[in-house]
Amino acid sequence: MESDYPNLEIVLVDNVSSDDSLKIIENKFGNDGRLTIIKNKTNLDFVGANNIGLRHAKGEYAVLLNNDTEVDKNWLNEILKTFQLNSKVGIVQAKLLTLKNKTKFDTCGHYMSIFGLPYEVGVAETDVGQYDRIRYIFGARGAAMAIKRSVLNNIGLLDEDFIIYGEDTDLCWRCWLSGFRVVMNPKARVYHMGAGTLNTSSFYRIFYHGTKNN
Repeated sequence: MESDYPNLEIVLVDNVSSDDSLKIIENKFGNDGRLTIIKNKTNLDFVGANNIGLRHAKGEYAVLLNNDTEVDKNWLNEILKTFQLNSKVGIVQAKLLTLKNKTKFDTCGHYMSIFGLPYEVGVAETDVGQYDRIRYIFGARGAAMAIKRSVLNNIGLLDEDFIIYGEDTDLCWRCWLSGFRVVMNPKARVYHMGAGTLNTSSFYRIFYHGTKNN
């Protein structure tokens, strides 16, 4: 809510949360006209919930942002500058650093190996400026990525068959195939906890869907 870009809307999709997080948000931000809260009646998993948010978003650009992130105030301005620099940019990922140690990378995007599997760039590296330029990437991480609405209308939403993991790679692949590009802007900084809403019993699902989706 503290991003310094003024013309934004926030669509919060609650996936049948069982703690007090929704009540806290309503008490703290319920009077903010920029906020729309959507309460799912059933848990639609990661991909389904994100698609609900994308369908409700009205802007020229839609941003996916995980609930276990903190953002730099200027990150949205930098995201939008990236789109304006090149009309063929369809998706932009922020520079993702870890929330636990803000000098370490979470990811700067991912590419595809010769075996057809995605691999991340920068994971756990210390940020010493080695990725401080706008760069083409094969895929953006869904934790903090922006999509041009016209491109999304053309290629479609996230594929709900994925449920969780790999859906962002698939979306970016479709973006490239449609003639648009995927980039990472290092000046758009977001700090990511990673697996912030998963518990121990969830990890078998991570293994299953991660393997299936690859």
